[in-house]
Amino acid sequence: YRLGRYIGIEPDVSTYAPGRVFDMVDGTFRSSPPLHRRFLPPEDAATVALLSRMTWDNLAAFRFSRNQRNSTLTAILEYYTLHYAALSGLNSLDVMRRLFD
Repeated sequence: YRLGRYIGIEPDVSTYAPGRVFDMVDGTFRSSPPLHRRFLPPEDAATVALLSRMTWDNLAAFRFSRNQRNSTLTAILEYYTLHYAALSGLNSLDVMRRLFD
């Protein structure tokens, strides 16, 4: 998740507030959905905001269900692909899901 900071595409978590959607094109949280379809609903947006607070030291304090982990990972990969086109050909996530489902 924190890779975005180093490649210049880190989401702006300062715009987060409960109930907002995450605009994946702009990398900001908004009070209403954008006109395009590349956004996360409020519950998924809240998970994105939580991820920004995670560190190795406090990792054990965060609990996510399997569905939350899967949807969050999908969202992160989609976000990175939107902003860094070289990642568009990754198939490893699909392979891992087939192995473990």
